[in-house]
Amino acid sequence: MTDLFRFRRASAVLDEFHELERQEIYFAPPEDLNDPMEGYKDVVWQGDAVVWHNLLRHFLLNAMLMAHRLLGGPSFGEADIRKVIYVTFDDLPPAPATVRDVYLEICSQFFAEPGISSFVEKLGARARPMRREELTHYLRALYPFFLHLFFTHPSLKDVFTMTTPAEAFREQMERMNRSLEALVTLDPAQVASAEALFLAGEGLAVQEQIRLDVNSNGSLPPYAALFSYNFASSYVGALDQLIHYPAYYACFARIATNASMWGTYGDSHRGVALKFKTSANEAGDPVLQLKGVTGWHSGQGRAMEPDFGFRDHSVRNIEYSNTYPEIDFFRSIGHLPQQAINRFWFRDETGRESPIRAAIAEDEAKWREGYWAGFEAGLVRKTLDWAHEQEARIAIHSMLDSYDDPRYRKLQYRFQDLAGIVFGVNTREADKASIVKIIAAKCKAEERSGFEFYQTRYVRQQQGFQIIPLSLL
Repeated sequence: MTDLFRFRRASAVLDEFHELERQEIYFAPPEDLNDPMEGYKDVVWQGDAVVWHNLLRHFLLNAMLMAHRLLGGPSFGEADIRKVIYVTFDDLPPAPATVRDVYLEICSQFFAEPGISSFVEKLGARARPMRREELTHYLRALYPFFLHLFFTHPSLKDVFTMTTPAEAFREQMERMNRSLEALVTLDPAQVASAEALFLAGEGLAVQEQIRLDVNSNGSLPPYAALFSYNFASSYVGALDQLIHYPAYYACFARIATNASMWGTYGDSHRGVALKFKTSANEAGDPVLQLKGVTGWHSGQGRAMEPDFGFRDHSVRNIEYSNTYPEIDFFRSIGHLPQQAINRFWFRDETGRESPIRAAIAEDEAKWREGYWAGFEAGLVRKTLDWAHEQEARIAIHSMLDSYDDPRYRKLQYRFQDLAGIVFGVNTREADKASIVKIIAAKCKAEERSGFEFYQTRYVRQQQGFQIIPLSLL
């Protein structure tokens, strides 16, 4: 068995969320955790002309949907792109047909440009994978041409007036194609330098966006967000969602004597640490039994309802490293219906199919193994800056999106697995008393004879914090 400690505010376990009384553990999305790299994927892009063509088609589709949304008035934000990133052509409403027609016409005009068709072919022939900053650089360069096609479309002629010199764009495409050709000849050291230049370019784009925001003084109309320098980078960041299903985390520590942990997660030492004991599964790995959604059912004429039950949840120790596993985007798209992957991402408008699809189909079991290995690796990787936390965690995910609703991310533990509670140095006496009363009532209800309480103290002889058993409670 392994001991785990979960730091919480006293208010969270008591009257704010009643976590102690309800025996609940909340599983948080990555964006709610304090590591900005939580859930980070070192994604690269390498593929044939079909999948590159379709990525640009997808970029145009997302840009068009965002343009329609912004013309309606709401402000721009990354959350908006993350809502439309899953959309493919088949998801567009059949009526009115205008939306589909506009998209198809814009795509036709876009890919009719000789520089763009050459660009796609060069991408498909490239042997070296592309990283985020380089992809963002190219999409940012292509974006103004989309805006030109969109706002000069007859259906929008009375909405907005915009002109972009075609010659200037074609000259830019020539430079981008020459750049792609030059990158093929670089040795590893030169490639590293080129990637540093693309990263520096992202820094310039951030500065330009800040400058634009400062100079506007809040006076820009909502549609001005369409010209944001952030659109391409937000789109590239949102592509991560098409790879793996969203995961949610409950975080624990393997020790309860780290002063920094108490200060950060234990409400400046005013909170508590719940001590859990794990059991072992058949492989000998630590697990904690938790009650949550196990499936869904529906009665006649009723909406789908969840089924609940206890099952083992694996406890994983965090691996601390400043590198992340590399994930090939085109070979890792999994968070979409199979029909959307095959019809939109692996086949172009003419029916030409990407060789990647055939390679996956040839040994789908091997692909699934690699896909889930990449998913698992991403759950337990953090940079060395966090090594002092000695973190372990439980992650939950569902291919049915069962955890979209936060209510279903509150999983219930068995009282017998709660081995004890550690009070912080500054935990209020009233909170201690309230916690002891709740535990006493639970022990009586379950006929449990013992429960461990501890007090955190600084011990001079040990030159650090120790947890002292409160044996009289």
